[in-house]
Amino acid sequence: MIVVLFHAGLGFPGGFVGVDVFFVISGYLITSLILRDVNAGTFSLADFWERRIRRILPAVTVCVLLTLAAGWLLLLPSDLLALGESAVAQSLMVSNVYFWRTTNYFGGDIFEKPLLHTWSLSVEEQFYLFFPVLLILTCRFRLLRQRIPLVVLLGLLFSLSLVLSIWGVKNQPYATFYLLPTRAWELLTGSLLAASSMAGLTSSWKRETLAWLGLAGILAPAFIYDEQVPFPGLAALPPCLGAAAIIWANASQMSLAASLLSAAPVRFIGLISYSLYLYHWPVIVFTNYWKTTELSTATRLAMVLVSLVLATLSWRLIEAPFRRRSKGKRHLPVFATAVTALLIMLSIGCFLSLSQGYPNRLPPTALELVKSLEGEYQKRALFKCPLNTAPEEIAADRVHLIGSNRPIGTGPQFVVLGDSHAHLAAPLFERVANEYNVSGAVITHAATPPLQGWKNRDPHGAKDPSLLFSNSFEYVKRNNVKNVILMATWAKYCEESSYAELTKLLKDTISTFGANGTNVHLLMSPPIYRVNVPRVRLKQAFFDSSLDSFPYQSPQEHKSRQRAI
Repeated sequence: MIVVLFHAGLGFPGGFVGVDVFFVISGYLITSLILRDVNAGTFSLADFWERRIRRILPAVTVCVLLTLAAGWLLLLPSDLLALGESAVAQSLMVSNVYFWRTTNYFGGDIFEKPLLHTWSLSVEEQFYLFFPVLLILTCRFRLLRQRIPLVVLLGLLFSLSLVLSIWGVKNQPYATFYLLPTRAWELLTGSLLAASSMAGLTSSWKRETLAWLGLAGILAPAFIYDEQVPFPGLAALPPCLGAAAIIWANASQMSLAASLLSAAPVRFIGLISYSLYLYHWPVIVFTNYWKTTELSTATRLAMVLVSLVLATLSWRLIEAPFRRRSKGKRHLPVFATAVTALLIMLSIGCFLSLSQGYPNRLPPTALELVKSLEGEYQKRALFKCPLNTAPEEIAADRVHLIGSNRPIGTGPQFVVLGDSHAHLAAPLFERVANEYNVSGAVITHAATPPLQGWKNRDPHGAKDPSLLFSNSFEYVKRNNVKNVILMATWAKYCEESSYAELTKLLKDTISTFGANGTNVHLLMSPPIYRVNVPRVRLKQAFFDSSLDSFPYQSPQEHKSRQRAI
């Protein structure tokens, strides 16, 4: 539930740890069942996979098909195309790989991806595709059938995955977040607990202490963590160990903490939790997709309520009936039905992807806007100016040049230094340079203002802003550039630091260039909208809406944001 509240924007900034708790519980339950059947000599891979199919596939198939139908009615072509691709990935059990390659889980475009949450299902599916086979092969060796050797083996796998996760959050953060090798240790936490057959705690105070510590290990990160915390890595240990502690504390007798978690409303949420996870994210995405202002608390609560209703219907009409297994052991009909369901999702996803989101379903006004925007995007694609200029490229004079050709042996007549806003304006600078027959250069980096002494607070900014600035200054000095244009989202950086600090850095920067005999031209920021303006207009045109509700920014609001500058 904390995942749902986190996604709905109703508190719990670290609510994403709910997925990690789910992994631990899943690992414990499934490993317990597998080992029970293996030890009894009744385990069958076909039986196991059939149970997994009955548990997972019916509900997710219906959810994906309903999401595709809603996407057809509500999404713009580019987003429907992406939805089709993600449906293909889900049908092939590689959603996590797809979103690793395309999406930052904490990025601004997540509310355009209704199936983003299926990444965790793919992690679980991949784990249970290989884990039972590993256990069967392990148990063929008499020594490894014993508890201690099995725990040692699982512990080694756990350690390898955890170490990889700790390394990955710094070196490959997106891959570490989405992929099985760096998430397997969370499932193996539950597996280790099941394989160790740890005896339940007989001491009441030990049981209660462990249970409450476990609950704190889950809730504290849910309140304290946010998107800036490197995750999973070591940060995922508290919620995972917390979940394991609660399971162990209640192995023989229920603790008070578990009694609270076993209250009727909480038990009901547990029953529908899978369907709730499936439906909450599409509901949130489609609600956010059409917003032009921030969602109210009432709207956010309504999203949760609608998700609960859909989850209840899914549990009663789909989950529960399909879990019941008919008499006999005929696996073929179940597997055939599963393949058919996956092929349906795959086919629809391929159609939406290959048709480019089928733009002809749009009203004429929206279709006209789409073509216009595509033309602009194509022009920008032809403008090969890198967003992030590396310091070593600047040191080697390999920067993006614009305007007229300069005489050999001379530098550009002006240099644009700035962040992504300066990069966005680069085509305009080139047009002006061509018109006035002058030469220029563009040196930019996302989330990094062109200020001497700036220390980045944004993870998307330059790793070493001091080196970036010093190399940029040396480039200006070395090439005898007479004019430097500084452009950035100044108001944003004023919010990140302070007016006094930004003023000092700006004065120092201008003084440094001035001492070199360079003229400094400071450009103000254009109006900054809280929404994607072309996309909002497209969405309005989708339903032939007027511009009355367009989120215009008044001159007063713009001046207010720029007041500090």
